[in-house]
Amino acid sequence: MAKKDKTEEEVNPDLARAKAIHEASCITINGNEYKILDLTHRTRLKVFSFSSVYETQALAANFTFIDTSKYLEIEAAILNNISYNGAVVGSDPEFFNAKRENTKAGDYIELILTMMDVFSYPLLTGSLTN
Repeated sequence: MAKKDKTEEEVNPDLARAKAIHEASCITINGNEYKILDLTHRTRLKVFSFSSVYETQALAANFTFIDTSKYLEIEAAILNNISYNGAVVGSDPEFFNAKRENTKAGDYIELILTMMDVFSYPLLTGSLTN
């Protein structure tokens, strides 16, 4: 019986999800659609560098890195490159305020962690396909 090659989704489901979101340039979280804006290579590198250091921590649900100045830079880089209803998310400092009517606070962690993977995706494709 011939051995079947594994699909990209079977080998790395997180990478496959990042690829799908990257190609669609949008993600829906809790019914809210966020669009990914055009990114510079420098922004991708900045996000990739940070996520490569803190990914293990985030996967273990240890978010102590959120209280660092470096994280604030990465958060800004991400939120300034995502829009919701045509407005850049990073332009509204109260966007995720839990006390706000129709709050998007429940989207925050998933959006940030997913965008770390999605922003980094183009940098990973060559090393993972060779």
